Amino acid sequence: PPSPRKRRGAAWPPGLAATTSTVLPGCEPIRLLGEGTFGTVVLVRERSTGQLFAAKAMSKLQLIEAQQLASIVTERQVLREAGPHPFVVQCHSGFQTPDAVVLVLEYVSGGDMYDLLKMHGCLTEEQMRFYLAEIVIAVAELHRHDFVFRDLKLENILIDEHGHVRLTDFGLAGKFVSGEPGEQAIFDISGTAIYQAPEMLADKGHGRVVDWWALGVLAYVLLAGRPPFAANESREQLHHRILNEELDLDNDDKLVSTSDACKDFIRRLLDKDPATRLGSARSDAVDVKKHPFFDGIDWGGVENLDLPPPLSPAKAPPLLNGAPTNPQEVKEARERLADKMCKPSLGGLRRKKSSKKALDAGEYKPVQVLGSSSERVSIGLDFGGTNKLQSGKTWTGTADDYGREIVR
Repeated sequence: PPSPRKRRGAAWPPGLAATTSTVLPGCEPIRLLGEGTFGTVVLVRERSTGQLFAAKAMSKLQLIEAQQLASIVTERQVLREAGPHPFVVQCHSGFQTPDAVVLVLEYVSGGDMYDLLKMHGCLTEEQMRFYLAEIVIAVAELHRHDFVFRDLKLENILIDEHGHVRLTDFGLAGKFVSGEPGEQAIFDISGTAIYQAPEMLADKGHGRVVDWWALGVLAYVLLAGRPPFAANESREQLHHRILNEELDLDNDDKLVSTSDACKDFIRRLLDKDPATRLGSARSDAVDVKKHPFFDGIDWGGVENLDLPPPLSPAKAPPLLNGAPTNPQEVKEARERLADKMCKPSLGGLRRKKSSKKALDAGEYKPVQVLGSSSERVSIGLDFGGTNKLQSGKTWTGTADDYGREIVR
């Protein structure tokens, strides 16, 4: 699902307090942070500790109708296996209600890389090197757990209050089978168009090196303020350019003052052949780290957060104790949140053709809700006991990660 853009300043509609107490017991809603095609992200405060979290609620009905159930299972799996990590957003809890799936995530208050670029303009090489170093470490961690991100872009790179990065939004991630360098294991096309690698578009199967292609696109965007392949054309024309056009970085007017090492770094990341692309070696991220562009980088210092961020992050708006700041924003928040978290019964899903195949495959099952005899959909989120909590329990969706029962 697309990463939600921020809508700062909107207060949580007070009329949904009852729903919140059911979905997030012990939490006080503050404001709507953003929304995407399937999810609404809300800032909440845990009353007992005062700690802030970002609650991402996704409508089961919309996920099912768009055949996107697998995406939330994948996102949850990535967050469990690759975290906690200094450059990956942390998931504190995950569960489902009769009508929604909820992930309680770390609240990252500094906006995203898009906001950073908008506020400061194009980055210098030195500034970009800092952020790319943190991103490389984060992507390496995903690959270490056999995940391909497949959606690395400005909007999916959050910036914390100190200026460090957090990767987020893993619904499009894919699982690959470890093996020989260049092994191709994933065949569906995912990701944002301007960041898609040629092998994805050619439908030949792809592996982890698509993330290094996306890193090359990201590097170009951070320096030039625009993507390397024009995005104002039709999707077919864009795909044609990605597949066939060779970039002439030496004569690019946006990279006049860029060093040869930086140009070579981008050029090798944007190698159309995944077998020779930077990062294609068995060593994966180590291959990327060894490029001369990163000469002088203290990788241990990067991972330990010892290096000071070069730019100040965007400032989050004051909380105002949850008080409304704009009646129109409150109205909009009410409509959006009700759409995701207050859906009517899903008992009629068995009559929908779009849901029949998934139901027949046993992807979810009916459960009894609040003593009613109506059927609701329960998404299978038990990972087979392979990922247990510290308490020894496996998360199944019936309780949160703290062991607290969720009202169903």
